[in-house]
Amino acid sequence: MVPIRCCRRDFFSGVLLWVGWRCGLAGWNVWGLGIAASCYCLFYLGTVLRRTTRESIPAYQRGIFAAAAFAVLLILGRLGSVGLAGNGYSSPIFLLAASLAGWVLVREAACLTAPLPCVRAVLAYLGRATMPIVILHFLSFKLVTWLGLLTTGGEPYLLAAFPIYFTDGAWWLAYTAAGLVLPLAANAVYKKIKIPS
Repeated sequence: MVPIRCCRRDFFSGVLLWVGWRCGLAGWNVWGLGIAASCYCLFYLGTVLRRTTRESIPAYQRGIFAAAAFAVLLILGRLGSVGLAGNGYSSPIFLLAASLAGWVLVREAACLTAPLPCVRAVLAYLGRATMPIVILHFLSFKLVTWLGLLTTGGEPYLLAAFPIYFTDGAWWLAYTAAGLVLPLAANAVYKKIKIPS
């Protein structure tokens, strides 16, 4: 009974992925249904992977898996892209391969760095500050874009670009730093001045 149920879920997940992909090609995304159809497969993939993970893998093997996943992502990055916010991806197989490689990379990197107290402390701190980061990172991106436009002589209306304007080179470093540091600083100030209830 369980294998039949799993086969049905696999089939249903695959059908939704195909429907989501076709919706993306047609430019149809009423109420976000195309995105939901595409993303269900990724949710289902996560539930399957969660049942298959093993803790007893030697560190050197985890390093090999992480390096291989990173190489796959580099190759896939040259062949296409995934943009789930707009339900755009090269093909269903491409989306699955990129998602699986990304999951392997994150999982193995997390397992390799978990024993390091400093990394664990930083990640725990970021986890506790998730809401300020989520709420304020877009405003922080605007500051980077504004400074970039001042530096490059860009027109002020380009500040309206969403979510970022500069996409080449090392701009992602500035956006990442601002998207973390400024919300964390604002959160620290808020904690200092908030009135206890």
